[in-house]
Amino acid sequence: MPNHDSRDLNPVDKFVHQFDEHLSAQIKSLLEGKHVYQKVMIEPEKISAEIRKQVKGNQKFTEEQIAFALNNPLTLSSGGPSRLIPRGEQTLPPF
Repeated sequence: MPNHDSRDLNPVDKFVHQFDEHLSAQIKSLLEGKHVYQKVMIEPEKISAEIRKQVKGNQKFTEEQIAFALNNPLTLSSGGPSRLIPRGEQTLPPF
């Protein structure tokens, strides 16, 4: 999959991209630099707030789509971005 500049993505894709990068960094930190009893923080709310600040237009729609992304599994993979996998019959509406 090509490497996308996050400025070219819609707000929800940008959120998933940034969340993926944050999650990867935190997992790497946990595995490489932390002890068994330590933890890392995964804070999608901070990323979501930054993305919403940049949205011009329908913020409610963006908030709903980010919530949808967070409430559904993200499939992690090596060498590529996370992919949103909707639960049940739900699908992510087109933008």
